[in-house]
Amino acid sequence: MFIVHCLLTTLLLGTPLLAQNVVTFEDQGWSSNQSLDSNFTIGNFLYSGNKNFYTNYGYNFDVYNVSIYFVFQNPSEDQFTITTLDNELFDLKSMAAYQVSELSTDTLIIEGWNGSSKEYTGTFSNITTWQILALNYDNINKAVIKLEPSGNGGLTDFNFDNFIFENPLPVELVSFTAVIKNNNTILLKWETATETNNYGFEIERNTENSDWFTIGFVKGQGNSISPKQYTFIDSVNYESVNYYYRLKQIDDDGTFKYSDVITVPMDVPDNYYLSQNYPNPFNPSTVINYQLPQASKVIIKIYDILGNEIITLVDGNKAAGSYSVTFDASNLASGIYIYELIAVDPSTGSGHSFVSRNKMMLIK
Repeated sequence: MFIVHCLLTTLLLGTPLLAQNVVTFEDQGWSSNQSLDSNFTIGNFLYSGNKNFYTNYGYNFDVYNVSIYFVFQNPSEDQFTITTLDNELFDLKSMAAYQVSELSTDTLIIEGWNGSSKEYTGTFSNITTWQILALNYDNINKAVIKLEPSGNGGLTDFNFDNFIFENPLPVELVSFTAVIKNNNTILLKWETATETNNYGFEIERNTENSDWFTIGFVKGQGNSISPKQYTFIDSVNYESVNYYYRLKQIDDDGTFKYSDVITVPMDVPDNYYLSQNYPNPFNPSTVINYQLPQASKVIIKIYDILGNEIITLVDGNKAAGSYSVTFDASNLASGIYIYELIAVDPSTGSGHSFVSRNKMMLIK
């Protein structure tokens, strides 16, 4: 008993930083051959190893000035990770690496993880000069740097510098739809793929002769790496040809971004009309469409060929618009049936504004 207007848009709420976040260790005020312990932080990023980090080693000092130095003495166990302090998602685009011990043939492995799922694996070997390792790992919350112990083993030490990160989009909105219900309401539905610091959504509406105004709020999931679905029901009065909707996505810190606008057309019919059911003949169900040029009390009944009432399909007030109702005749015998639409002006409460009847045939 409804007509659906589905408007699907794929969009991204928020805008990536125009400048990349480059972590250059010479900017940290460190000196050469400095012990950094097994954990250190820069901004929101945490570097954590199973053994100590140090600053640059030996003759590569004049190449990248200060870099971090990590020794893989046991390739099967030694590794370090990069995470954020609050476990937010991040993008790791690249890093610079230099293998100090040229005799080792073990392969450098860089993994990108999202929760318990390993999304990326990069392998790099023969890094005997400073190289930029292109990664382009998007939407991860952990990077793991380790060795693949398939070479000749032994001590393998690396210097690392110039980690390039980008902030992922705070909220990735993959769909935004509107469904016109037959009870004077519009159902808004949207879905996100991921969320970061998402406080929630303000729903805003506009018509052809008004400004944007807020009609409701739906709380967000905060941080999420799995799809989330949201709904909101808006009551309307069909005063406008079109309704316009947008979402105002608000972060925990109060910053906000707007979604694209979707349009819900509210085409009001010029007259009453009861269409021929479809399909016809039918078995066991068929659809009856009708339209109302003004708000009316609507009654739709089904009769057999002798005029005996079978069932009342609709009995209630409806706004101006187009509607459909399904008639299921699974429990009826084959034959000809009559369906009748009676529309009454609710302002008077009496008298028939419109009456129409059609025949339909059930064949089993």
